[in-house]
Amino acid sequence: MQVMAEHQPTAAPARKPIAFALTALGVLYMWHTTLYLFAAGSSEDWPTIARAFAMSVWFPFLLVPFVYAVAFLMTCESILTMLPFFNGRKRLLLRVTTATIIGCRFSLRLASGFTGQWRNRMGQARQYGEARGLMAEYRSSVRTARSVHRP
Repeated sequence: MQVMAEHQPTAAPARKPIAFALTALGVLYMWHTTLYLFAAGSSEDWPTIARAFAMSVWFPFLLVPFVYAVAFLMTCESILTMLPFFNGRKRLLLRVTTATIIGCRFSLRLASGFTGQWRNRMGQARQYGEARGLMAEYRSSVRTARSVHRP
């Protein structure tokens, strides 16, 4: 709800109440957990509680590489799903698919920015070298645009 409220101009009045509700729930859950741990502290096994706490903190951090990899693959899938619309709905060649995925260099920023003219040009590519050269040109344009926008 908060993400939608931030991106929809008509939902602007709901931003602050939603942010407040999420913050209040987070504080309430942390407060409840802390009280439970201290109330049950005399009867609980502290090493077990410490392991549970460590698991709840470190497990999400350990999932970050997995989540990044899945996000990258999903973004590449959306690119590859859209490319046939730019080549007369012909089946995409494996060599072009391979060059596109390798050309993104496992960068979610590069993959998510592959839109507009780049999709059109990649959809027209027929050879691996041509597609690879196009991806190199795309990466170069992203680097140039990024260096222009830096303060």
